Amino acid sequence: MEVFHDLFSRISVEQLNVLLLLGVVLFGGTIGSVYFKKARIPQVIAYILLGILVGKSGLRLFSEDFLSSFEPFNYLALGLISFALGGELDLSLLKKHGKVLTWVLFLEAFGAFIMVGIGFFLLGRLFFDPATSLVIALLAGSISSATAAAGTTDVVWEYRAKGVLTTTLLGVIALDDVLALLLFAVTSSISFALMGVSTNVLATIGRPLYEIGGASLVGWGAAWLLSRQLSRYTEEERIFVFTTGMVVLVLGLSLALDLDMLMAATVMGFALRQYAPRKTEVILRLLEKFAGPIYLLFFVFVGASLEVASISLSALVFIAAFLLFRIGGKTVGTRMGAWISGAPEKVGRYLPLCLLSQSGVAIGLSLIAYQRFPGTIGQTILVVVTTTVFVVQLVGPALVKVALEKAGEAGLNVTEEDILTRHSVADVLPADRAVVPNTIRLSELLRLYAEHDWNVWAVVDAEGRYRGVVGFENLREALAEPELQEFVIAEDILTPFPETVHPHTPLHEALRIMRRRNVDFLPVLDDRGHVLGILEERMVRHFVRRELLSAQARTGL
Repeated sequence: MEVFHDLFSRISVEQLNVLLLLGVVLFGGTIGSVYFKKARIPQVIAYILLGILVGKSGLRLFSEDFLSSFEPFNYLALGLISFALGGELDLSLLKKHGKVLTWVLFLEAFGAFIMVGIGFFLLGRLFFDPATSLVIALLAGSISSATAAAGTTDVVWEYRAKGVLTTTLLGVIALDDVLALLLFAVTSSISFALMGVSTNVLATIGRPLYEIGGASLVGWGAAWLLSRQLSRYTEEERIFVFTTGMVVLVLGLSLALDLDMLMAATVMGFALRQYAPRKTEVILRLLEKFAGPIYLLFFVFVGASLEVASISLSALVFIAAFLLFRIGGKTVGTRMGAWISGAPEKVGRYLPLCLLSQSGVAIGLSLIAYQRFPGTIGQTILVVVTTTVFVVQLVGPALVKVALEKAGEAGLNVTEEDILTRHSVADVLPADRAVVPNTIRLSELLRLYAEHDWNVWAVVDAEGRYRGVVGFENLREALAEPELQEFVIAEDILTPFPETVHPHTPLHEALRIMRRRNVDFLPVLDDRGHVLGILEERMVRHFVRRELLSAQARTGL
């Protein structure tokens, strides 16, 4: 009893509340995602809505200190998302679609920058002096080019999308924030000059170059070290632990050196794919399986951090303008880039719907603008960006889902495990049944073996009841005694084999039984016990290869 008393005495009410809140969040988020999935709505929206409900804009169960204490956790979630994003980038596909990616990336980013910039300058003249209007326009335009990777990639993974649109999308969102950082650095320098503040232009531009260049070196070096370490191991658990540890190390080192940690994690994932492509596929599969609770908490905290305060009429005008001009700029830029590069029609048509979300980078840049330009400029930028992030975080994932489905790329990222889980024995079993009566003579059985490609035959009695199987080993033993061959029938040489499957048995379960029995076949019986045929492992493997090739062909890659 003293042990339990000592244990519980160390848990304060505040700590218990934290555990209770996290439990509610995990349970509520999971339940919500189930219902959202049934309604064909991306689960990330359920997480964000739950965060809004319990956060600053709702019940306020999460205090500012509570959310701040989970900042390292948010870094980890963003780091894993960025690492996975980099790992998804296939260099061969990037080379193949490099022209499309380059044109689309630059034109969609600059399209948003130009349209938001011009629109804000003209609109700002109604409320501010020309210099202030121009500064707000430049800063808002640069921030508008950024695109959120987290919510978008979560939808891509949830709906298992693959194809030209998906490849272009992943490439764009991986590099979009780099352009946004550079644009913000340049426009900040120009804005300081317009406001009459002396600044070192080289230092202003050099800072993001240091952040991006240093992050790339750290990420690539970490990938090289990790690939050397992973080459010694095959256990998936150990591979996952090593990778997670290296991601955390990269994030911590980037923070210590004041580098772009998300860029470092993205480069690490991309570089690891070049050094160890098969291990990278294993890691991405493990991340998809085990990182769900981390992503759930992250998006709930994102929703909890959003705060819709009382907004003035002028702010509402700028918010609406930011949304409209940014959507217009991204759409025009993307379609121009797709047209110039000769991309498939669906890239220009549906990619703009995937580029609306904004989150961490946009909010971070708006906070920097708020600090560097105190007063009207900083307040306007901060209110506009944080409020529009609130809107697009809810709408963006749903539009990504619509775009992927309209483009016909949802569900095309098929793995062998997916096929084995989705399909049953009935999908593979051929119409030509490998079934013989137990009275068939050995000579006739040999003729059937010569005419057909079966390795094993199922044997049935006169009533069609299953008796066992006949294989090469049975025939070899019978042929060893030539003087008895004309008297031998299947009943004499069959092997009783009680392990069977039904037509509705999933393929992965059938293969598991084969591995457990150390065989490469299984008799297939219907519900009445009648033999339908023989399922061979080679049939399953051939079926899986055919399905994978079919899915790959549908992606257009």
